[in-house]
Amino acid sequence: MIAIQELKTKAGSRYESTLKKLLLGDDPFPVSIRYKRPRRGGDPAEILRLKEMLRSQAKETVGFGPTVRFEEANTRRYGAATIPGAVSFGTLEDLTRYIGKKAEADRILEHANIVTREFPTARPWTATRLQLLSVGDPATWLAITRVVSHFIQHPKPWVYPRELSLGLHTKFLEQNHRPIIEILAQVAPETLNEPYTNWQDRLGLRSSSELVEGRFLDPALAPHLPQHMLAPVKEWNRCAFTTPTWVLITENRTSLLTLPGLPGCLALLGKGYAVTRLARIDKLHATQTCYWGDIDQHGFEILASIRSHLPKVLSCLMNDETLARCRDQVAIENVEATLPPEFVAAHLTPAEKALWEQCAYGHSRLEQERIPREVIIPALNALPG
Repeated sequence: MIAIQELKTKAGSRYESTLKKLLLGDDPFPVSIRYKRPRRGGDPAEILRLKEMLRSQAKETVGFGPTVRFEEANTRRYGAATIPGAVSFGTLEDLTRYIGKKAEADRILEHANIVTREFPTARPWTATRLQLLSVGDPATWLAITRVVSHFIQHPKPWVYPRELSLGLHTKFLEQNHRPIIEILAQVAPETLNEPYTNWQDRLGLRSSSELVEGRFLDPALAPHLPQHMLAPVKEWNRCAFTTPTWVLITENRTSLLTLPGLPGCLALLGKGYAVTRLARIDKLHATQTCYWGDIDQHGFEILASIRSHLPKVLSCLMNDETLARCRDQVAIENVEATLPPEFVAAHLTPAEKALWEQCAYGHSRLEQERIPREVIIPALNALPG
């Protein structure tokens, strides 16, 4: 026979699914609770104890909780009798008060309503983030929606978080970046960077720990320095080393680590759309810079980004010849544009623009780490150095 605690456990197991249906705009009621019903010819004493237990928990007795139906039954052995039937919850308040989660459910629904009132297309997101919506208060969630609106209107601003004009305390974005990014991904994914290394990269913000990784592929450039360095931009500018004949920016870290020695070359890791931070390294303005990224929609967007800061950047291994030689390595991807098409087109050569459009419309992708070394080495040796 079901006990009170088991009934509460069964009711609790329906809590999240009920809330999710409500958040998606569905009507989940009545919420039925399955339990082992007594047999019509069962022990009258057991049936009586079950009836008394259910009545003690029923909405008609305490004002909230399960609605219990009692059915008339006739048995040969005991004659006419009333036995417990269906158990269900008719409203969210009945369910949440019974399992002690009314306050939490009210918070979740109130916070979700704040989000969906501003961004109706975020409704599916709210149904998957009950725990996240259960914390904070209405003022916090109103501020979160305000920040989301700011990034929609001013995407990828490339300033430090504390430079944003949000009218909020300086730690707010750091403390609430998760829901902000997740809502943006649902309602305006084009405002977010992909790929990224941290939440600042994701939002197109500068980071106080924006370290630049690089390798001197020609030891003669900096014989007194580590040949593999990881340092902030300002330290790269302070280091005394010979201006490279050329600089190679590579998108993939494995590619950076496996580059061969190249005369006069400094290699730097781009880190996706954050590649533009490299334009703050002074020596890149005094030498030839080449960018080697993936042959895909985002790869050409990143090339356009760095070229908007360093107009003389050349692309490397991002051409029809490379694609043709690596046909077996080409994959299909389905991604949305991150940067405005007119911006990208304005910073690509005609050949690059044609290949970018081919990748965008055909959803094709050749990742640089999939290119064989017998293709890479001759191409690198033919570059300006």
